[in-house]
Formats: sequence, C-alpha cells, structure tokens
Amino acid sequence: MSFSTASLGVRFAIHFRDNKHGKVLAMKRLIGSIFLLFFLGNAYAENPACKVSKSQARSDLLSSLESRYPDSFTTQKMFLESGMEKYDLLCSIPSDPVSDRVLKKLTDRYYPSFATIHMFYQSNMESYRELHN
Repeated sequence: MSFSTASLGVRFAIHFRDNKHGKVLAMKRLIGSIFLLFFLGNAYAENPACKVSKSQARSDLLSSLESRYPDSFTTQKMFLESGMEKYDLLCSIPSDPVSDRVLKKLTDRYYPSFATIHMFYQSNMESYRELHN
C-alpha cells in the first residue's frame, strides 16, 4: 500500500485536529526533534575540516597524490586510504570555538593533506589543554 505525501499530510491533519492529547504530544515531539537536530547539526556542521564533501576531498587528495607520486600507484593508494581515514577522524571532531579556529587555520594551509592536518591538530590541541588546564 502506497501513500502520497499529500495523503499522509491530510491523514496527519485530521488526526491532529481530532485528538487534543495527541496535539500536545505531537507538538512536544516536534519541538524536541527540532532542538535535537539543531544542536546536533551545529555540533558537526560547523567543523571546518568537513566543509568539503567526502567525495570532493577524496578527489582533491587523489589529484594531489597523482602529481606528487606520478608512477607510484601503491604509494598513491596507501596515502589515499590513510588520508581518508584522517578525514573521517577530523570530521568526527565536535565543533567548539578553539577546535574550529585550529582546524580552519590548518585546513586553509594544508588541504587536502588530511594526515598532516590531523597530526598538527592533535599537537595543537594537546598543547592547548596543557596550557589551559
């Protein structure tokens, strides 16, 4: 059985109109979902290392490796895999003002070398924690 988006919307509107308790519950769920999506989205969407899509990052890294190691395909493959692992690690870093500044500076300077960005990021953040704890 298939429903169109319009028919689902009409069914929801009728149910919402006829069910007062359901209205309150649905509104609470809606508001809760919006807040959750907003805060989770902000935690990861602002990460400067992830402003470029994974496919674009892979393409840029591969182009860089092809020009640096033109006839060494094993080396290209090894660095590409390592770089994309580091891209995933960088993208998993939650957004905060200090991390964002460090990542932005490193990404602007070293993109698409994600292994280099990750190495310097870890070093910078370790020093930051030592200085500020």
